[in-house]
Amino acid sequence: LREYANGKTIAVAFDKAFNFYYRENIDLLYRIGLNVEFFSPLNDKEVPKSDYIYIGGGFPEIYARELYINENMRNSILNSHKNGTPIYAECGGLMYLGSNLKDLDDVSYDMVGIFEGTSKMTSSLKRFGYCYGIAKIDTVLSNKGEVIKGHEFHHSTFESSEDCAYTMVKERDSKKLSEWDGGYSKKNTLATYLHTHFYDNIDCLKNFLIRGNE
Repeated sequence: LREYANGKTIAVAFDKAFNFYYRENIDLLYRIGLNVEFFSPLNDKEVPKSDYIYIGGGFPEIYARELYINENMRNSILNSHKNGTPIYAECGGLMYLGSNLKDLDDVSYDMVGIFEGTSKMTSSLKRFGYCYGIAKIDTVLSNKGEVIKGHEFHHSTFESSEDCAYTMVKERDSKKLSEWDGGYSKKNTLATYLHTHFYDNIDCLKNFLIRGNE
């Protein structure tokens, strides 16, 4: 991985709204030689100059108004997407990259707008547990037919007419318990409810790094 990471910078969203990351994921980014630049979608005006952007999970629904008010940051991320910067967003990151987000009072706020759709909170868990996704198309993490493994835990839904990038499968004792469509891919941006542990998805991280070297 070092050959792809050498001299490259990854911007990682980190503040009160986005702070759920596997510690090992961040450690691995450092270990392979990436320059990690943290930024705040709540408080900063633009994304740091970078070759990649990583937006993790958190509680954007609590800070929806503040995220909306920071229009400069939203435009900065949208422009990064339009310019082809590889962007990977998980769970709360997916909610942020959609068109709109309804907060806990059901008030809707504009978000980044890479993916058409509205996120809203529900009164119960929508998905919980380990699962994997089979890529329907090529994305920044996986080529068509490849598998990405992870964990879903969320109380929100993303209502969208966008085509999904993965067939998600949940199994127990080698028996399929459920199957659904998930994840959204556009240009070099992927947003999904799946939280991935990079050590379980080394090939996915490699694919992501390669996209930034193209």
